[in-house]
Amino acid sequence: MAITGIAAADNTAYQKMAQRRANSLKTQAESEKDTFEHKIFSQELKDIGMVNQEEYLACAGRLQATLKSDRSDIDSDVMSKRVETEKKAPYAYLADEGNMVVYNGVAFYCDNEHQALCLGDMSDEDNVLTIPLSEGGCLKVNRNNIGDLSRAISMFSPEDVNRILSAIEQDKVCAGRMLEIDEMKNSIGEAGEAGSTGSNS
Repeated sequence: MAITGIAAADNTAYQKMAQRRANSLKTQAESEKDTFEHKIFSQELKDIGMVNQEEYLACAGRLQATLKSDRSDIDSDVMSKRVETEKKAPYAYLADEGNMVVYNGVAFYCDNEHQALCLGDMSDEDNVLTIPLSEGGCLKVNRNNIGDLSRAISMFSPEDVNRILSAIEQDKVCAGRMLEIDEMKNSIGEAGEAGSTGSNS
């Protein structure tokens, strides 16, 4: 029997084929670079039994619209997950439901809002060392917890380990210089007081 329009095609076969293609997109996440011809002129469509090119292309157009609709939903889901992922703290994939990462007995807190992996008390910012990490976000460590950090250092990637060690070393150098400056100030102050006392006598 000749087929005179898309409505005359085997509707069940068409629906199964469209559903199969939509499911394939969801599970395999096909590249946007796939061409229209690759999607449309597939063996699955040919198996429906179209008898002329006009009817074949009409069916193909409907399938393309279906695929685009499904693809939009997929892209939206991917984008939502990507945005959600971008807001995560570094190494958040290791965290439990309470946003805690425990490694070798050392407990880190994932501050997803600020994309920070935190170790120790964060209330005194002046005593917190902030270290940018390679995959984005940062590690925040209370200087009193540097020893704890050394026990968990193998949790970090080699690049992050280098960043952490370099930051700690630089922080020690800066702390040493600040101590020297304070000692100089104290010695100058003591000398000034001694000179003032000598002049009064």
